[in-house]
Amino acid sequence: MGQEIIFISFVSIILLGFFSLILIAIMLLLFLQSTRKNRMIIGYTDELQLEQIMWFEGDISTLQNIIYKILLDTRQKKGSA
Repeated sequence: MGQEIIFISFVSIILLGFFSLILIAIMLLLFLQSTRKNRMIIGYTDELQLEQIMWFEGDISTLQNIIYKILLDTRQKKGSA
């Protein structure tokens, strides 16, 4: 009888540890998901043949006009040179 209680308590402790690790992992994933931001890196070569790298954070759709303006300026400068 005493060995059965020790075995049941040992299995219970292992199961509680396992489920607590799963709960911690789920909470960590939810935290990382809530703090996630949209990021975009754009690399291009400018008129001086220098590699330019731009880093954007936030809503990508609001940055479309900026990106298109950079591309248009680069094409116009290449066309006028």
